[in-house]
Amino acid sequence: LFMCGLYLGISNIDSILSSFNKALKFSVLFLLMLALPYTVMLILGKGNSKRLIGLRQKYLLIVISAVFFIVGALRPAAFNMSVYQNTDQLNEKSETVYGTVVSDPTPSSNKEWTSFKFDIYGIGEDPQMSNKPLCRALVYVYNSAIGYRGGISNGDSLRLTGSFSLPAEKLDDFEYRRYLLSDKTVLTSFSYEYEKLPYACGK
Repeated sequence: LFMCGLYLGISNIDSILSSFNKALKFSVLFLLMLALPYTVMLILGKGNSKRLIGLRQKYLLIVISAVFFIVGALRPAAFNMSVYQNTDQLNEKSETVYGTVVSDPTPSSNKEWTSFKFDIYGIGEDPQMSNKPLCRALVYVYNSAIGYRGGISNGDSLRLTGSFSLPAEKLDDFEYRRYLLSDKTVLTSFSYEYEKLPYACGK
């Protein structure tokens, strides 16, 4: 039951709340289905105490199994909600962020853009910096901007201004959002302006 619940949660992990909602609704329905026949037996079998004691033991095992199912179903949902919790501050907005490059920059095939994964530690012009990443974005920067301001390397701390949004769920038949979520990347950004910082973010 735990594995069934885990599969239910994982199968909907690309959506922000759908895994939580589906797991919760299914779990409540499951428990109600268990409770109904036991309630009927309580009403109809008041005189048969031994039989009711046996039923209580059986239903206790079933309820324990149901708890394992619920835990399995909600684990991916809890992960899903934790990685998306700070995206409301950035989704569909142009914003300045502070953070650290956490992947090797990769130029696009047409040499127009360079992309890299970016852990965000602060949001806004003069933010209160977090000790741990608030979220992770896949950032695309114009190569002309990189050439003007100097190169970008894995480990650089940047002040970066860009437009942020949730990734597309699919590119053709490819599960793009789920692919990015596999390493907790929850946003994409297109940036024309950045500045290297003389200090490390998050430390």
